[in-house]
Amino acid sequence: MQVGLFMHGVKALVEQAVVEAFASSVTAREMPGNGAQRKRRARESGSQSRGTTKKKKRSSAEVAAMTARLYETIDSQPGQTMGVLARAMDCEPKDLRVSIRKLMAGGRVKKAGERMHTTYFPMDTTGSVLTES
Repeated sequence: MQVGLFMHGVKALVEQAVVEAFASSVTAREMPGNGAQRKRRARESGSQSRGTTKKKKRSSAEVAAMTARLYETIDSQPGQTMGVLARAMDCEPKDLRVSIRKLMAGGRVKKAGERMHTTYFPMDTTGSVLTES
């Protein structure tokens, strides 16, 4: 008898929880500010999502100057990671992506390691790694 009453109470609680969960999911979809509406409002207002700001594209001269500075930094500090090189140049590692690709494509820099442990070394004109004398 007591087990029957207990099961009846559990069944009533489960039914109530299902009804409340359904009701909250329906109202969440109808509430303004869900994902699609928020993205549309952000596009219309011209703001960027997630608080990021879009940087303007750098000119060729700025990229060339950054590439030259990066090569000088790698030459003076061979075997360093991008994070160390960026701190030495007082910029962010992501700001150096284009420059490091240009240096590697031109054969002026060689990388060793993978991912977070990638280090960069200057190359001489014959294609071998420069060593300090």
